[in-house]
Amino acid sequence: MMQMLRDFENFEKKHPHVAETGEYQTLKKRTGIYITEARDIVLEQRKLARVDDLTSLRNRKAFSEDLFREADRAIRHKHPLSLIFSDIDKLKRVNGTYGHGAGDTALKYISSALRESVRMADMVYRWGGDEFAVILPETDAGGAREIACRIRKATDHVYQYRSHKFGPVTVSQGIAMLQPNGEPYTSAAVELVENADKASRGAKKAGGNRIRVYRA
Repeated sequence: MMQMLRDFENFEKKHPHVAETGEYQTLKKRTGIYITEARDIVLEQRKLARVDDLTSLRNRKAFSEDLFREADRAIRHKHPLSLIFSDIDKLKRVNGTYGHGAGDTALKYISSALRESVRMADMVYRWGGDEFAVILPETDAGGAREIACRIRKATDHVYQYRSHKFGPVTVSQGIAMLQPNGEPYTSAAVELVENADKASRGAKKAGGNRIRVYRA
């Protein structure tokens, strides 16, 4: 796109008499409009590639990109960074009893609850299936636990799907803090995900509707 604009500039230098005509100016204006529209389409496609279709949350691809960026920033500035993994309890039972439409309804409700429970700087993602992730910049384990408690309260509800009521639908949550230990930010970020996932699975194994903080 930028090359096309440069081509117009070069043409105008070589053929100034043509560049002054109304036809040329109209062509240049229309081309500029087409370039702007094409750029907007590309930007929108890039945005959609980072969004989960069902919940409108950021997806796993966006999570990976954002987590690496935040881990790099946290390590460079020596600031805390925490991660929450939230795993819906017994979603398979909801799907099996009421159908996948009910499960999708629960996913949408819980996505909204997550968005409403976090702060402006926090980032919420659908990790995949019945799992969600929340990146918490500038937050230690204590602050992350406060957010997780809000999420737990916001999601513990009975939901309506057509003529059926089901629930309460709860979540098991695992919390982990970034532990650099002198390693590259990419390795620290991967370890952060693994630790939050371990904590989440521990909460679910203990009966669900619990919050676990990862301890090394």
